[in-house]
Amino acid sequence: MFEKITIQLLNECHEESSGSLQCLPYSRALIDALTCLGKNAYPLVIRGVVFGRQEDSSIYRKVGVQGLVQTALNAPSANGWLDVRVDDAGQTKTVRFHYRTIGLPDKRGEGDETLGNYDGEGKWLGHLAVIVDDNLIDPTIGQLNDDRSGICFNPPAVTAPVTEAFLTGSQPLVFIVDGMLVAYFSYPDEQTHKRSRSWTDADFRAQLKAIGERTAAPFDGKPETELHAEA
Repeated sequence: MFEKITIQLLNECHEESSGSLQCLPYSRALIDALTCLGKNAYPLVIRGVVFGRQEDSSIYRKVGVQGLVQTALNAPSANGWLDVRVDDAGQTKTVRFHYRTIGLPDKRGEGDETLGNYDGEGKWLGHLAVIVDDNLIDPTIGQLNDDRSGICFNPPAVTAPVTEAFLTGSQPLVFIVDGMLVAYFSYPDEQTHKRSRSWTDADFRAQLKAIGERTAAPFDGKPETELHAEA
């Protein structure tokens, strides 16, 4: 859902951002675009982990998704790999799961890791996505793309249906896309993203609104199905 308008946003933002994926302005511009089309969209702070592509995605079920995700999140490194013993058709083998996290500090145990804080370089400690019609749109998950980890989102965005349990922060959102396992955790009470330039700087807001308007323009007056890719 909403794949086509997300791709349109990526095209509109590409030149403005010199190809750099930035969750705060991209999400803000996408909300502006959806608002232009009469959709009730809002931002949601998330943190997540993505595991690199496995040729047989059923391997995730064999090792236990929940345990795999929690082990990665609790690991001493924000990005790395896990070697897990797996029983596959009666054969025991070791499978390496590369993973990268998003919205988490690059180093654990150093400095203030409080969600929403800004570090010394002004980087916001969190990740922002957009919720619309019970769907999550993450227009910048491609920040994690890394051939060494087997992570490649092309286009560099994902969309997925959400549940009330996820939106309230009581359950993660977990899904598999192109052999990659994605797990998001939501923080509905976290609002520090609104202190960013994407929300507070008048000139920058005007630029993002203009991007949103250009993104929405091709879909204006057309059936809502035009916003989505065919299943």
